[in-house]
Amino acid sequence: MVALAGVMLASNLHLPVIQVVAWVSMYEQYRVGYSPELALEVTFSGKAPCNLCKFVQAAQKDQRTFQGMLTWTAKLLLPLLLAALWVAPAKQVSERWTEPRARQVAWCAPPATPPPRSA
Repeated sequence: MVALAGVMLASNLHLPVIQVVAWVSMYEQYRVGYSPELALEVTFSGKAPCNLCKFVQAAQKDQRTFQGMLTWTAKLLLPLLLAALWVAPAKQVSERWTEPRARQVAWCAPPATPPPRSA
């Protein structure tokens, strides 16, 4: 649950949840004095936002500003990162896989002489 909450906060998925909670609470408040149709119209009109709606709007504005800053930073630093990650291409070795390879024999010490057997 903690990991899911962390992912939601990091990707700003909590803002739509907060907005839905705000709409439900606004509808419940307007439903007391208005008809259901008029309460829905006033809730979604955006003319009288509640405190949660204002919070979500401010958070979305900050998010757009932050994303713009990230985009600018990425445009500036991406060429530098790509240059740092550039690796020289490997040499191509042409080898025929159909021909048998010569076996490489490694030098081995001769086996130890066994001890003499007593008769």
